[in-house]
Amino acid sequence: MNFVPKAYDFFRPHRNFFWAGIAGLVLVMAALVYFQGAMGQPKRTDVTVFVRAAQAVTHGENIYDVKTVRQWNYVYLPLLAVLFEPFARLPFWAVVMGWYALSVAMIFGLVFLAGRILDEDHRPYPMAFTACLFCLPVILHTLARGQLGIFSLFSAALVFYLYQRGRFALAGMILGFSVVIKISPLLFLLGFFGIKRQWRLCLSAALSMVFFIFLFPALRLGMERNLSLLKFWFETMALAVSPRAQESPLWAQLLDPYAEDNQSIFAVLIRLFLPQSLNFETGSAVYRLAARGLGGLFLAAAAALVFKNRCEKTPVRELTDFSFFPMVMLFASPASETHHYTLFYLPVLSALTLVQDARLSDGWRRAFILALAVSGGLFLTGILFNELNHYGAFVWGGLLLCGTLYSWRWGAARGLGDKHAC
Repeated sequence: MNFVPKAYDFFRPHRNFFWAGIAGLVLVMAALVYFQGAMGQPKRTDVTVFVRAAQAVTHGENIYDVKTVRQWNYVYLPLLAVLFEPFARLPFWAVVMGWYALSVAMIFGLVFLAGRILDEDHRPYPMAFTACLFCLPVILHTLARGQLGIFSLFSAALVFYLYQRGRFALAGMILGFSVVIKISPLLFLLGFFGIKRQWRLCLSAALSMVFFIFLFPALRLGMERNLSLLKFWFETMALAVSPRAQESPLWAQLLDPYAEDNQSIFAVLIRLFLPQSLNFETGSAVYRLAARGLGGLFLAAAAALVFKNRCEKTPVRELTDFSFFPMVMLFASPASETHHYTLFYLPVLSALTLVQDARLSDGWRRAFILALAVSGGLFLTGILFNELNHYGAFVWGGLLLCGTLYSWRWGAARGLGDKHAC
């Protein structure tokens, strides 16, 4: 069953070919990003949104009113637009390729951090790299589109790495900054640390969020303009999650549940059971309630697991608990796109590591292998054949893997309870 370490040992003597293959993949993706994102018409990259919002900062416009050539709106808090302003003065191709280079660096950083998160008994670097290969379709899709999913994944891994090493204040500061850059799917990680009673980390995250939401952008925008933009953003988001979401300017860009790329539970339920011919505002109420109920149930289950085992310090088990929390917003949000699913690297890393653990029973090992195979197949086919996303390829694959991990974790944790001192 130790097929990953054996494969790693087999290829190790040929590492020059391995690194040549990695370099070739990076260069091929760079060419794709350059010709489709930087030079293509239309430019297929989210960097256009960041740059247009940064230009609006410079020209005194409302960053949420301006649109790109493809009629996309900026949907994040003001911080990202402010940070992008200096780069918006550069040639657009340079910004696109710079963001691509940074994203590639974060992927390598992710593998390094993941290898340091696991203990040496689990052959950490083969596991970290294999998990990256498993998630490669989603990662490459995110790279090609210049999206923020890789940033969110790297930030989550960095926060967990720092937390493991007792760097609570720094971990909280980075978590707060990352949530302000992109709220979904990292926000519920605060719940994980709250249940673990890491008050210093939570306080640091809260102060970091206050600073990066209110104070830092105000240095460039002015307090009055920043508060006005924040008010506009909150009103836009409130409309987006309401039954009147069709009135939102973000409907076609992000919220439309009939768009197959929207892989939230709510969107998949709507596509499967609510024909477009019916009234969305009234007809979607039951599915909205169902999606929120399932999201709340998932959050409650994850919280109960962590509370029961809040003194757990075993790296793989604690990483498994940690990985459940970003999934809450993925499943329960009205809009979850493909790049959000980069966060599945964390449960995949946990499952792959457990499969190699000699202490795992044969039954659970087979269950993990099956869950990995099915979820990996659904992720890959969802990337290759967008029509399959109509039925929720990413949603069901993600739920299967998380459900299998949770079932094992709850069974393995039943004997721990509160018997260990925190």
